[in-house]
Amino acid sequence: MYPHLRPSVGYRLQHGGNFAVAHPLREAGVRRDLARFLAAVSNRDTLAAARTFPDFRRPVLIVWGKNDPFFAARYAVRLQRDFPDATLDYVSPSRAFVPEDQPDALARHIARFVGTTAHA
Repeated sequence: MYPHLRPSVGYRLQHGGNFAVAHPLREAGVRRDLARFLAAVSNRDTLAAARTFPDFRRPVLIVWGKNDPFFAARYAVRLQRDFPDATLDYVSPSRAFVPEDQPDALARHIARFVGTTAHA
């Protein structure tokens, strides 16, 4: 249906995802600018932030898209291990953009998490 789009975008479009996210990617200039931007992004700040995760002493909810080809489940497990008090939940069908792919499921995970951690 959208052969020029990356697999995750095509997946979202075929499974009721948000067209507003994918529509701009149909433009060659947008794809070129996005590629240029992503190539220039440094992971220095991200890695510095990650080193502080073990010191974060509050509950953390990680909601991960099941079977995401770009962000494998092993990264979710590693992130969970990095936080002392983390809960990892998977959402299916979903990929990297859980808030776009499955907003109702995400809201349920958040509500359950807040309900169980509010009195902790």
